[in-house]
Amino acid sequence: MELKIGSVVYSKAGHDAGDAYVVVVTDAQKGYVKICDGKSRPLARPKLKNPKHLIYKGENVSIEEQLTTGVLKDSDLIYYLN
Repeated sequence: MELKIGSVVYSKAGHDAGDAYVVVVTDAQKGYVKICDGKSRPLARPKLKNPKHLIYKGENVSIEEQLTTGVLKDSDLIYYLN
């Protein structure tokens, strides 16, 4: 599964099962991604996840430019995920 920045993913299991998140950081060498949702996981505290514990349904949001320039806010993520 090839996840990129802006991919909308869903958690497979755990207390957050079924919750939607946006990938904000990818680490190809270690094979992990960092995800945020703007509420329980704000941009200041992203969650490190193994991609095999996530479901990707082909949805994407274009946040890469906003993320690199620093204008992306938690409220933007909440808006995109709703």
